[in-house]
Amino acid sequence: MRDEMNSNQLDHNISFESSIDWLLDSFKINEGAGSSGWESRYFHPLRGWSLPYPETTGYILVTLYDLLNKEKYRNDEIKSYINSSISWLLGLQLDSGAFPGGHGRYKDDFRLNSIDYIFRRKRNSIPSLFNTGQILRGLVRAFKENQSKNIFLAIERAVKFLGDSINEDGSWKKDAYAGEFSPAYFSYIAKPLIDASKIINEKKYIRSSMKSLNKIILSSNNLDLFIQSMSFPGDKIIHTHTLCYTLHGILECYNYLDEKMINKSLDLSKKIIDDILKYYDEKQFVPGGIHNDLKPDWTYSCLTGNCQLGLILIELDEITGQNSYISYAKAMIDYTVKHQASNGSIPGSYPIYGKYMSFRRPNWAIKYFIDLFLMIKRNEGNRT
Repeated sequence: MRDEMNSNQLDHNISFESSIDWLLDSFKINEGAGSSGWESRYFHPLRGWSLPYPETTGYILVTLYDLLNKEKYRNDEIKSYINSSISWLLGLQLDSGAFPGGHGRYKDDFRLNSIDYIFRRKRNSIPSLFNTGQILRGLVRAFKENQSKNIFLAIERAVKFLGDSINEDGSWKKDAYAGEFSPAYFSYIAKPLIDASKIINEKKYIRSSMKSLNKIILSSNNLDLFIQSMSFPGDKIIHTHTLCYTLHGILECYNYLDEKMINKSLDLSKKIIDDILKYYDEKQFVPGGIHNDLKPDWTYSCLTGNCQLGLILIELDEITGQNSYISYAKAMIDYTVKHQASNGSIPGSYPIYGKYMSFRRPNWAIKYFIDLFLMIKRNEGNRT
């Protein structure tokens, strides 16, 4: 490890506050009706922002609650956007209990031209397994903070949709987005489904969730195929974003696994992560993805994936006591800060034309950056 991995030379506090400023702007542009998926003058030359994105708004709620409880910065606005976004999300829930794929709608639909509105209205009726899981993360946290009956009922319906979508063998039924392909990153649905099932006291869905997770972990017996299954459907490259979704989904359920699966999941996670860290040691940055032939793509770095990787490294540090992981986690945040824009946003890729979210600054990059900042701060506090 090199000395430049120390974080002391970078003022992360300024970067942290500017990232919060940008995140709140992503809500403000929609008058509180969700957070825009990304900022991009390339794709949205007039408005500058995409439509609000239900999936990421859902799990960003967890980040907003963390900020509210741990920091004293723009708290009144954070409270307001939490409340308005919960109302907006509950209004999007489908009769099946699912939440839709794709982007949401503006608060006033007349701002869309008729063709665009028809397309998006149709898209907003398609259920999404993954998106429902991520919105559940936010609703579970919201219910823990505020015992709302409306939130409870929404959780109950979403749990039933997800739980009934898992086959007896742990495989997922056909998904509108992924089709017949069941990506390994569906592991990231397991924890919110478990947490939500506890709230409504439905043990059968906890068992179903663990079946699905165990099936994903066991599929790593063929490691090459397992890594390839971490990609988005149809992609020939596995971005570190979805790779980290997969591993994070496994590790956050660590305490629910039996001894055999604990050992297997930990060995699997350490092997993949240690290989990625070898790439970092080679060039002092993490390649943005891995091709289907398992060769790294050095043409870009996925900044979103870097922040997610940092979170996984801290989890591994806490599980294994292997202190070198925390140093690498700090390196991930250092690298991200170096490529953060002056308005606080973080590009999907560096360079910005890289293969992941080209020319866009996604709200989920900021979510994981803030999460990583808070987790490093907590970890350092625990060591003093």
